[in-house]
Amino acid sequence: DDFIQCRWIDVELKGKDGKHILSTSNHYIVPCSNCSEDITIDPFKDLKVKKNRFSIVLAYKLVPEGTKIGEVITFKYDKLLNNFILHKKVSTIESYKNGEFETKTVVQTVKDFGLIYFSDYR
Repeated sequence: DDFIQCRWIDVELKGKDGKHILSTSNHYIVPCSNCSEDITIDPFKDLKVKKNRFSIVLAYKLVPEGTKIGEVITFKYDKLLNNFILHKKVSTIESYKNGEFETKTVVQTVKDFGLIYFSDYR
């Protein structure tokens, strides 16, 4: 079950006056610490917070191929919807094939995935 495998992220947003604006959570976005095939690597790497957005940085290593997958998933606060919306997802795949090092980056935006609330992201 995904619920058991993942860790919670709770987000609470307060206004400049300190008053509560929004509380939301997600228990699917950050995998468990041993969800990578290489159990010595925790997929969660960083949480970056900027003015009206935050990004979750994940990294996976697939064994034995040695393929590394990195994801930066960014949510932006939408004042009209009073919620955090998936803004951008950047996936980077690094692999070593036939003696060559390959890197592929895929950038997805709202145009690609539509409107997804932080609490609904999987």
